[in-house]
Amino acid sequence: MQEQGLYTEACAMYERVLRINPNFLNAYNYYGQAFFYIGDFHRAIEQFEKTLAGDPQDSNANNSMGLIFLIQQRFKEAIEFFKTAIKHNLDEESAFDLINWGVALWQQEKEEEAMEILKEGMSLIERAARPENERQGAIEVDIQTLRMLEKKTLQVSDQEEKFSLRKTIKGIKFVLGLLENIKEGK
Repeated sequence: MQEQGLYTEACAMYERVLRINPNFLNAYNYYGQAFFYIGDFHRAIEQFEKTLAGDPQDSNANNSMGLIFLIQQRFKEAIEFFKTAIKHNLDEESAFDLINWGVALWQQEKEEEAMEILKEGMSLIERAARPENERQGAIEVDIQTLRMLEKKTLQVSDQEEKFSLRKTIKGIKFVLGLLENIKEGK
């Protein structure tokens, strides 16, 4: 609950910043992230769309849109945003876009293609030799997303949607396992 309060405060701060400078694209991005963590996907999408209107190649906004659509089980749209994020920014940061893309493919029961994409993402992480604190930050984002999905699963009554959410959770846990193996040097 305390975390949600911090994100609510962050939303108010970004709103003030954007009143002063409505052309500050990064503020829209961060504003969207705050809404994302509150679970207000509609308002998060609005902010990411503003970022992308100013810079369609922004990998953070594209990845964030992909994550929202992944959570909403809109897999084809999620994949397109992940592809765009990677297309315009193929470096070690793209590893997590690739991993998210792999999870979306996994949800569509395209396990073989998903494994190839996931392996490519993990390979990028290994080659980047990211400092431990950055790798841990990526793991924390996945853990927060996982918690949000687990809460949503408890609130959903439709069995088909519940099954789909559980598959997404399973995919994220799989990715977290891969990240932990890299962290441990396995």
